[in-house]
Amino acid sequence: MAGKATGWHWPGLESRRRNSLAAASKVRWLFCLPLWLAMSPACWAQHSVSRWEQSPAPTPFGLRYYYTDAVQRAWQGLPSAVQEGEQPAAEIAWHNGPYHPQRVVSLSEQAHYHEGRGDHGSAIVSLRRAVHLTRVNYGLHSGLQIPLLQRLNRNYLAGGQWQAADDIRSYLYRIQQRTLPQGGPEHIEASLDFVDWQRQVWLLELGKSSPRRLLDAWDILDDLSAAVPSMAEWPLPVLERLTTTRMRLRYLLGQIRVEIEDPFPGSRDSRLVPELTIEQRRLQTLQRSSYSGGRQDLQRLLQRQQKEGAGLAIAATRVALGDWHLWHNRGSRAAEEYRKAWRESSSEEGLVWRQRWLQQPWELPVGDVFFAPLSLRLESAQQTEVSTSFRVDRRGRVRQVELGATGQSLHSRLSRWLRAARFRPAMAGGVPLDDVPVQRNYTVLH
Repeated sequence: MAGKATGWHWPGLESRRRNSLAAASKVRWLFCLPLWLAMSPACWAQHSVSRWEQSPAPTPFGLRYYYTDAVQRAWQGLPSAVQEGEQPAAEIAWHNGPYHPQRVVSLSEQAHYHEGRGDHGSAIVSLRRAVHLTRVNYGLHSGLQIPLLQRLNRNYLAGGQWQAADDIRSYLYRIQQRTLPQGGPEHIEASLDFVDWQRQVWLLELGKSSPRRLLDAWDILDDLSAAVPSMAEWPLPVLERLTTTRMRLRYLLGQIRVEIEDPFPGSRDSRLVPELTIEQRRLQTLQRSSYSGGRQDLQRLLQRQQKEGAGLAIAATRVALGDWHLWHNRGSRAAEEYRKAWRESSSEEGLVWRQRWLQQPWELPVGDVFFAPLSLRLESAQQTEVSTSFRVDRRGRVRQVELGATGQSLHSRLSRWLRAARFRPAMAGGVPLDDVPVQRNYTVLH
């Protein structure tokens, strides 16, 4: 029949069906709401935990153990006493008032006296007062504070007050940025010193909740590079120092990894995977370009040294470039740079240099990239010196490890670390040697 609806049709059925569907929908919505909130980004972001850690690969050298005989401490002691007693400062305050500028000199001498006696607490009191008087008499950003702040930093370190030393060091850098000529030698030197300070403080476990400290240090290096349009305008010693500082930071940034705990493990829904923060993304970007960036930095320095005929400095940069290749498992490129360094160190002076740096194996990275000399002054750090002997093959790998008398756990730990380490292989006639015996005394931190 035309116009007749197909199917069953009861009066009021459609309205009752709509009401029941609406009620069921409300029930489903109330049931799913807590689950939806738990899965929302605003909620799982609170449950996801990000941890910044140093990767154990490719080697723990410098992080967990170091070459005892090659350690050079950053802290070289404090000045001896200049004048004994505290009478001059008191006399100046009596005759000229407590804020007279001449009191800065007397307080500085008084601090020298306390430093010579090893009384760093009293020296800190005198130096803080001297800094305050300098700010009162010469302005909040006076450059006259710089030597006083440097000594104050050393006294805090000597007293084991790490956080106070870090705060003073940051304040010192701000004063240097305001007072030293931008792009001048003193400004560049102060910036590079502060970057290296950030590296050491990171290794001392201060500020490891995020890599912001190291990323800020990298920004300082980028600002220095942008301050001079052409690298040809940099004095060669400054360019060498800048490149060395950048490479140290590249090594360290490459070791940091991010561990994110997934609040919903096993879920295949990509929407439930926690997003990386801005710092994490930036760190990953720097790590992806680390190898190529470090190679370009060293090659740029190498070209400048060749242009100016820098002699052995050219061979040293080639060795650093070879180490960078070997660190990133480019063994053939590393061997090529080592051979070139061997040929370029044929002078009489170069033979002595070659004997030290190319004719014996060296742990990578060479230097104190992962070692903070200040950590030796941590009272809580337990250290054990261990004598070792092993062999290094032509690829820089360790085998046949033998250790002196130590505890079983320490023995197995150091043996495992050595086998995971990478060495610059020893050379003879420009060719890497195989099965080279090595003896070392290592200090193990535990």
